[in-house]
Amino acid sequence: MRRSSTKESNGEFLSQAAGTRSDVDRFVEALGGAEPPGWLPAARQYFAHLDVGEIEVGLSTVEAPATPEMRGAWEHYVELAVGRHVVPAVALELRLASELARERPDRIEPIVEHLRAHGADIGLLEWARVPPPLLTYIARGGLRQDPGGDGESSGHA
Repeated sequence: MRRSSTKESNGEFLSQAAGTRSDVDRFVEALGGAEPPGWLPAARQYFAHLDVGEIEVGLSTVEAPATPEMRGAWEHYVELAVGRHVVPAVALELRLASELARERPDRIEPIVEHLRAHGADIGLLEWARVPPPLLTYIARGGLRQDPGGDGESSGHA
């Protein structure tokens, strides 16, 4: 698995793909969520939304049949420091593809601007089928370089 660490969350949003519904239930209980998780049939996800301090947190399962093409989503993630905890979160490149599919501009715009400002894995965006005009716009903001220094774009954020 590919991993990357950041020093802190930017306080805007954080997503976590949990393994099972009981994982989501445990997170919600531990984080003191006011609303119980629910099933989203169209997305095939068991989902919970919480506000933790000033951070908006979404937790979900993905209950679609696994295919070789779907592996990438589980190989590309970041680890965010949230207080004393380190939380794995979906790579923003993949989150962008998800938000584009859901047609949620309120989520798309901040993700795009973050990727432009901090760099993006263009190969991962291409793999996720982000539209070419948006790829070009993001790439003009900055291409993230591999931490190993070989100049290749990395598969993680």
